[in-house]
Amino acid sequence: MPCGLFGKLPMKRDFISVDAPRDFLQVWEPWIQGGVAASRIRLGSGWRDAFLSAPIWRFWFGRDICGFPVMGSFMSSVDGVGRFFPLTVMACGDAADAYEPPTIDSQADWFSGVEALLLDTLEENATYDACLEALSALPTPNRVPAPSPDAAISDLFGASVATALSVEELDASMKSLLAERERRLYSRASFWWTIGGGAFAPKSMFSEGLPDPNIVTSLLSGHFEAASG
Repeated sequence: MPCGLFGKLPMKRDFISVDAPRDFLQVWEPWIQGGVAASRIRLGSGWRDAFLSAPIWRFWFGRDICGFPVMGSFMSSVDGVGRFFPLTVMACGDAADAYEPPTIDSQADWFSGVEALLLDTLEENATYDACLEALSALPTPNRVPAPSPDAAISDLFGASVATALSVEELDASMKSLLAERERRLYSRASFWWTIGGGAFAPKSMFSEGLPDPNIVTSLLSGHFEAASG
């Protein structure tokens, strides 16, 4: 799939959506809209400054969240009539694909290209056509075949069970349980991270599924203390 775009652009008067799969938008749009709305309430008069000074955030979704793997970046942006909302660039793989978790492959070069595109949209002479051209020129992120479930493992009353053919194979069967647990964990996981900038320190975050949209307040402000403990 080509890379997609969703959100607000300074040269457009309303939301734009380009090559953003519906299954992704059904997950992402209510999450980011709900998060932005909650952040306005929680940050009050400080919201605008927090929004405009927030760093670009990178994200990685396991395939169970949207039905396929997703990775991308989002940045604070604004439309042509001054309404603020993030702009997101995303890459969505096929259901048979996987993007390695950022713990294995950070895909730093790909993210650098995405974030250059995002920042270019804020330039005074930026045009919509140039944005679309840059979007179509983005490469596909590195992909690997999606790992298959281990058919030898069954689930019973909240436990995973593997049968060894002999006593000598017990160690191997236990390792297969851990490997299957890791596969399942990554398939429903999301990673979030930023290289920071200004007074905003680099940060990383992990969640099973998407975190509560209220976390967007922290993504904008850089203050995560309320979530500690």
